[in-house]
Amino acid sequence: MKQHILVLEDSTHRRTIILEDYQYVIGRHSQTDIQLNSRQASRHHATLVRKINSKTQEECFWIIDGDLDGNKSQNGVFVNGQKRLIHELKNGDLINFGCNINASYHFTGGNTDIPSAPIERSLNKISEYEPVSSQSSVLLGNQQESPISLLQSDDDTFHEQSYLDTVTDLPTRTLFLEYLNIAVSNARRNQTQVGLLLCQIANWGELKRKRGDGVANLLLQDAGKKLKFGLRNGDIVSRWDNDQFMLLLSKVQDHESLAAIASRLMKPLVVPVMAGNKLFEPEIFYGVVLYAADGTNVDQVLSKLQNSLEPVQYSALNEQPRSISPSSFETAVDIRFEMPSTNEDKSEAEVKRLEIVEKRLERALDQNELELYYQPQINWQKKTIETMEALIRWQHPQKGLLSPYQFLPWSDQTDFLVPLTQWIFKTACTQNQLWQTQSNLPFLISVNVSEKQLYHPQFEDLVKGALSASGLNPQLLVVSQVVIDG
Repeated sequence: MKQHILVLEDSTHRRTIILEDYQYVIGRHSQTDIQLNSRQASRHHATLVRKINSKTQEECFWIIDGDLDGNKSQNGVFVNGQKRLIHELKNGDLINFGCNINASYHFTGGNTDIPSAPIERSLNKISEYEPVSSQSSVLLGNQQESPISLLQSDDDTFHEQSYLDTVTDLPTRTLFLEYLNIAVSNARRNQTQVGLLLCQIANWGELKRKRGDGVANLLLQDAGKKLKFGLRNGDIVSRWDNDQFMLLLSKVQDHESLAAIASRLMKPLVVPVMAGNKLFEPEIFYGVVLYAADGTNVDQVLSKLQNSLEPVQYSALNEQPRSISPSSFETAVDIRFEMPSTNEDKSEAEVKRLEIVEKRLERALDQNELELYYQPQINWQKKTIETMEALIRWQHPQKGLLSPYQFLPWSDQTDFLVPLTQWIFKTACTQNQLWQTQSNLPFLISVNVSEKQLYHPQFEDLVKGALSASGLNPQLLVVSQVVIDG
């Protein structure tokens, strides 16, 4: 029988909770099922709900930001470094509650012999899981800090901005260190290894001086997306310094496997990119260390990592760097692999399937899983960008990066077509207006639409609204119809 475990940690204590019920309320209120003993947590900060995975038919837990009535927490819920409104927890996931309290989620596959008595000790005395029931966990929590004091003041509440970098939207150094402490604690307890990778764009400062903050920040955003795209479940990438990214790599066996992971992650970063209307070749330095093989405490490991930076050599990557193609990923929408039926007279099952897909796509938009990628069309004689083509992608939490041909045919048959079209044009027009302001070099933004989008009764109003909201000159927008029936 699978056993679900939530380990809560702060700077002095660790609580281990065996999740046996079907729902848990997490927060600083004294009546919550799992109490967070911090003024920086919301009264009802998060909710755990037990579900059945439709693919594996196994029980799993979902974590939801706030309560089930739609009231979100003040500082958010971060899973593996990403802010999440709702997330299906995987074994080893690292959770932060927007404050100085962290958690990790685990499950066991067998009849593990775990004592039933509630136990809580300081971190340096714990060597194995120590189970407590949710009720006992609350009682123990009340002994550490009075719930009255927790509810009286919010003066030192953490703000979301301190945990997410404003340029890349990645975890800051502060949040990364919270996760690193969890990973090191788990590695020490389970006698496993944790890999760290520090990556520096050595010529980023030069790009910033020559092209300005806007262009330099776009490069950082692109690099952050590439690193994030290559991560496995449980790995985290953060903005460590101005030109540096730090990655936490869990489940690393040895130095050889760590080097292989680092090589794979570095390949996309050394690919030349367009920056400020000119070709830019990033100079990448990187270093890796393995805890605890290369150090027995966090400060020691980080110090060694900072001193280990060396330039990426093409020979070390085993092949010339190349772009990652979305076509290499498995075709998938959450519901079915095949394309939706185009018949007007749909069966009841098909109608139900479209309803489910529509809700999943709405959630993808709400959770910022949809992204626009921009492909430049260059006039090589003039060495200028003439058009930027906006290409939509879905960064699916389980399936990876999905192309428009894998989900737009579904969207076209639902009411989601309208908010999606609105989002695409608003995002593309806003981005081009930003480029115009930064570079003062006018070029077109091209947006591809399907036949159903183009001939929708609201299409003209949606485009006009996006142009008005962004302030973009309508002459700088091109609309192209494409066939997306697969």
